[in-house]
Amino acid sequence: MSFDPFADAIPSGDPEKSPNSANGTLHYAGFWIRFIASVIDSVLIMLVIAPVIRFFFANRQSVSTQVFDGKNISSYNFEAMYGLSPLGQLAYFLLVLTVVMLFWIYRAATPGKILLGLKIVDAKTAQPLNKQQGIVRYLGYYLSTLFFGLGFIWAAFDRRKQAWHDKIAGTLVIYNNQKTKNPDYPAFFSKRSS
Repeated sequence: MSFDPFADAIPSGDPEKSPNSANGTLHYAGFWIRFIASVIDSVLIMLVIAPVIRFFFANRQSVSTQVFDGKNISSYNFEAMYGLSPLGQLAYFLLVLTVVMLFWIYRAATPGKILLGLKIVDAKTAQPLNKQQGIVRYLGYYLSTLFFGLGFIWAAFDRRKQAWHDKIAGTLVIYNNQKTKNPDYPAFFSKRSS
């Protein structure tokens, strides 16, 4: 017998019988494939968004140092950046929220999920999530991080592979290509030139 505190939080409907799935069955994306997608997304955020925010909102301090090279003492002055100002933290939060929401609404997935052949859908209808679900899902990420990330790990044990933020927002993460013979091996990796 399994314990699910969110069992009655959102009525599930019956998305398994959705006309969107190839054979009437949805293939839920499990913990590890979602984890890999999250790592891809985090790397992209670090490479694209974080440097922009740091450039505009990092706390700056003038630092002076002297170096002795064996013959002379040279002085160097430079501006060091450290930490984000409160405005920078707010800008970072809002920029990431905006980018993620745009991907969820217009592509039903973040870049990592797109690359791995996953999409986010409404748990009741298996249709793309709406804006309200997206905002609730995003804010639910913070709840999922509590207790050492237990909300994310929950997806590994849940029948429909839902993390806490999915349960709260009423969403599922499924394989985009329902015709894939092995849904644990995304279509992206199975394309081969003939």
